[in-house]
Amino acid sequence: MTCHSSESTDTIENGRRTETESRVVDSDENRIARAMKDLKNTDDEWNIPEATLQVVPTDRQLARLASCLGSDWESVLLDLGLSTGALYRCRVDHPLSSHGQVLAGLVQWRQSQGKRATIHRLLQSLQATDIHPSTVKEVFL
Repeated sequence: MTCHSSESTDTIENGRRTETESRVVDSDENRIARAMKDLKNTDDEWNIPEATLQVVPTDRQLARLASCLGSDWESVLLDLGLSTGALYRCRVDHPLSSHGQVLAGLVQWRQSQGKRATIHRLLQSLQATDIHPSTVKEVFL
């Protein structure tokens, strides 16, 4: 039978906590590294110059994107941070034009985000909703 003093037990438990904490930190670091790698791969896959990625999209670019999105537009706009209420408003304001609904949502997103509404952020949402780069190939070039 092995007996541990309370000091010895505390040391073992603290050692486990430290080991567990190390695994959590390592796990977070690995997750961040994978995300950064995925982000770089995303940029490469879309084949858009870095300078363009940091720009706020123009009305023309948003109109082109609205033409390409199809039925996935709501998922993209939700990923961009628009509320379901805002999406409803876009549908109600443009009941006869799906292009108008999408464009209204994209413009609302751009207005609400200001300089943070970049092409890069749009591409992240497009990727998150599994829209293939070929779908919007010419929009941002």
